[in-house]
Amino acid sequence: GAAPVAQGALGSSQLAQRPAWAAEPKLHAANGAAATRLLKPELQVCVFCRNNKEAVALYTTHILKGPDGRVLCPVLRRYTCPLCGASGDNAHTIKYCPLSKVPPPPAARPPPRSARDGLPGKKLR
Repeated sequence: GAAPVAQGALGSSQLAQRPAWAAEPKLHAANGAAATRLLKPELQVCVFCRNNKEAVALYTTHILKGPDGRVLCPVLRRYTCPLCGASGDNAHTIKYCPLSKVPPPPAARPPPRSARDGLPGKKLR
């Protein structure tokens, strides 16, 4: 029979799950999400259009912003912010306007929970 193959620290099942581009450092962008967008164009989704209930045929043709931060979404690019007049490369909604008094929500994490939001379990006093 075949002798068992020695496994590295990752193990064969974890190694197989790594994306192909992970082995090529020169392809990595500064952030993983940007690298995924750049290397998997078939998966591009504009979150602005998707959240605004645009057609799948539209929101899968582009992404909201490029790796340099410029707005790429054609819908948002046409919008002019009523607070500061920005549009095109720097377009944004009122919620994200630098002149707005309400800060935008944090991009990567959910808002903090207040007093466990009525979840079952121990009550905070």
